[in-house]
Amino acid sequence: MTENKKEMENRQQNKKAGKRFAVIMIIACAFGAVIGFLAGRLDDGAMSAEEVLAGFGEALTSGIGFLAPFLLTALTVVVVPYVLIGLKNAKREWNAKKDVDEDCFERIDEKLDRLLGVLSVFLILSYYFFAVGFYYALHEAFSVWFAVSILIFIADMAFTQLYQGRIVDFYKVMNPEKQGSVYDVKFQKKWLESCDEAERDIIYQCGFYAYNVTNYTCIALWLFFTLLAMFAKISLWPVTIISFIWLVLTGSYLMQSRKLSKKKGSTV
Repeated sequence: MTENKKEMENRQQNKKAGKRFAVIMIIACAFGAVIGFLAGRLDDGAMSAEEVLAGFGEALTSGIGFLAPFLLTALTVVVVPYVLIGLKNAKREWNAKKDVDEDCFERIDEKLDRLLGVLSVFLILSYYFFAVGFYYALHEAFSVWFAVSILIFIADMAFTQLYQGRIVDFYKVMNPEKQGSVYDVKFQKKWLESCDEAERDIIYQCGFYAYNVTNYTCIALWLFFTLLAMFAKISLWPVTIISFIWLVLTGSYLMQSRKLSKKKGSTV
């Protein structure tokens, strides 16, 4: 009886989810049809799709490439003082209120998380602007400002590593049970082991959410670049790289899941 009830529940859930899936597939097919129609129109016009994409890519590369050193500098000017002042204020507040304010820890914990998040985004954008600026300087035009931005990039990398370490060290002062150094290759593992059950649950939920978002992003990008490769005859490198990242994401998830399942089974 229970099994039949569960089967009915499964059918209802599949029916409900199937409607949404069908809508998504219809939208995807319509999108593909529009791309194909536009590609055909471009081939019939004065410019081919390849020429349009090449022109767009060249304009994008030239524009961002020229601005990259300035954007990197502006980003540094904004982020570095923000992190310096933020950490200084957090330490001052902790020393002044840790014994008299019960909510002090939660407020500072949130501030430190925000600072670490800013540094993570800062690191990614710094890498991006440096790469684009380097490409522009190598293939378009080398400038003195790009040479200066190389030094800024190196300083940004050092600053990010240093202050990630200082923020984590201060967090360990607030939480003496926390272990690990950001300079240790096993930092993530040691830090996770020193977290309590509630903190681990948050980390696991965030990790699973990030996995799902990345999975959907890979699907969307794969579809986009596959259509471009079919109708605009662009290189297959974007599809290959995205497929590789997608494979690493899924493969690492499955291998870790199998490893943990075996470990759990051996302890039962």
